[in-house]
Amino acid sequence: MPEITYDRAETAGYQERFDNWKTAIGLQAVDRLSPSEYLTTLAQDHIEGTKTIDEVERLVEGYYAKLENHQAAEQTRQDEADLVSARIAKLLETKTFALTENSLRAIHKKLFSGFRGYTPGIYRSYDIVKSEWVLDGDTVQYGHWQTLDDEIALLVNQEQCFDYSKLAVADKVSHIADFTSELWVQHAFLEGNTRTTALFIIKYLRSIGVVLDNQPFESNSWYFRNALARANYRNAAIGITADDSYLQRFFDNLLLGKHHELKNRTIHIYWQQETAAAAADPVNDPVNDPVTKTLNTTASAVLRCLQNNPHATYDNLAAATGVSRATIRRVIRILKDTGAITRIGSDKSGHWSINDRPLR
Repeated sequence: MPEITYDRAETAGYQERFDNWKTAIGLQAVDRLSPSEYLTTLAQDHIEGTKTIDEVERLVEGYYAKLENHQAAEQTRQDEADLVSARIAKLLETKTFALTENSLRAIHKKLFSGFRGYTPGIYRSYDIVKSEWVLDGDTVQYGHWQTLDDEIALLVNQEQCFDYSKLAVADKVSHIADFTSELWVQHAFLEGNTRTTALFIIKYLRSIGVVLDNQPFESNSWYFRNALARANYRNAAIGITADDSYLQRFFDNLLLGKHHELKNRTIHIYWQQETAAAAADPVNDPVNDPVTKTLNTTASAVLRCLQNNPHATYDNLAAATGVSRATIRRVIRILKDTGAITRIGSDKSGHWSINDRPLR
């Protein structure tokens, strides 16, 4: 996607629109979405003042309504990436906000109305699990659907009464991170929870005068989601406890202007337990640390083996690279997710195809 640019010599208002769009587009990375060149062009027009945000939203809606291959756009979720970006930018431009449960519902309804798989503004009516890469395929224990109303109302009411005045700066940041985490783990909606939570928190913080650096949401949105998952995950059977240190680093960067290095791979629950060669770059950072085919030792070795023998099994690859079968499974999954390889045919009789394009 072409880069959005901004002439800093322009008048007041341009910087705010620029920051809003960078945040809106960056947040799509939470669901591995990337807005189109068309949306980027419209965003540039809005930043430069030649189009209003309402015009941008109408143009995007009209574009996909008339698009001949709209079905393809739905399958790739390109329409969602573009329209939700425009809607986030619009809500960020709107100054009004109330710290209420209804605001959370209203944000979700505004962002996701019209998209399949969503129930805009309506809490889910059954319990859910979501396989998380950062948890090695396991799920966070999300809020029980029958208690969502009570739990979210309690969280919001407690925050309404919270007194920040006597807290040290670091404690304020820690509290905001905790509030965000507790709200997110309820996962009130079937889909779109992280983007809704992020926008709710951004607007809330702005409403109480907190100045945010938009860079973390622009460049590290997937890290934000992984950090939330890690902060809410416990598994006594394998000795994993909840760890909110990654989320704290994100909020340090967001609110204090710090420069912690935010690497998705370091959040993975087995990061400290793997050897450096096996875990360093195959557990890649597809959002804030793009990689190409030049991966580190294990992933590169796997790719070379598959080029020589597309029918190689996990056991073949483990023997050839000198790592465990579990590590090979993890590397293969990451290579598949990032587009480096594709499975052709069945698991039993098929083969691997090496894709001739950079990973994303």
